[in-house]
Amino acid sequence: MRLSISTVCTPELDWRQCLAEYGRAGYRAVELLLIPGWKHLTPGDVPAREVLAECRRTGVQLVAVHAGALDGASDAALAGSLAYLERVVLYAAELGVSLVNVNGGYAGDTLAPAQRPAALGRIGQALADLAPALSCHGLRLTLENHYNFQLETPDDYAAVLERVPLDAPIGVTVDTGHFTSAGVDIPAFVRAMGARVFHVHLKDHIGSQSMALGAGQTDNAAVLRALKDVGFEGHLSVEMEVDDRENALRYVQESLPYLTRLMEETGVA
Repeated sequence: MRLSISTVCTPELDWRQCLAEYGRAGYRAVELLLIPGWKHLTPGDVPAREVLAECRRTGVQLVAVHAGALDGASDAALAGSLAYLERVVLYAAELGVSLVNVNGGYAGDTLAPAQRPAALGRIGQALADLAPALSCHGLRLTLENHYNFQLETPDDYAAVLERVPLDAPIGVTVDTGHFTSAGVDIPAFVRAMGARVFHVHLKDHIGSQSMALGAGQTDNAAVLRALKDVGFEGHLSVEMEVDDRENALRYVQESLPYLTRLMEETGVA
């Protein structure tokens, strides 16, 4: 297992500042947000060569990008989000990044329970159709769980992945914070998914609130042990979306030594 950090931790900083601060904090691998309408970049904003030059200058490597939502709420929503995802895939290939992460669209009060199966079916079919392009570019795509979103529970994953061939370069991002919010047994999910776990967003939550690592209720030690059991060799990508934004950068700086100790204590280092 390897450690990385997502730029979601410090959305108040621009992407260049994120790379610099994470490099100073000791991180050498970064997951970059490419979420439309939000931080940090969208494809075409900055040529890939400029992003890569900044990575070299700050001593970090991009290992994943987050493309936001693949929204299955309707045919129109799916078409719009899929068109954006296809742009991200091309940009990721230019950046030399091997992994693209997406979550489902927002559910909340907008998606009735009776509409959920159709939404998940749309997402699954879109991913099955996208698989050849991912393979062509040497990319893997992961589905991330989000509390109150279309992809939230193990049952949601099952409904999507039943449409995706087992040999497709498509797997799972386990978000430990959002699974805490949803009351999911995370180690059991990891063990059930096995080799389909490609990526991890390591968070710490109290209920639905993101906390600094070590300050919440999420049993990340048990998650690490489960990941070791299934032979996970990907990245543990730190995510913190804390309310006390004035402390966010300090939490980033404290997260690497905390996780280094946690990995040693759980025997996964």
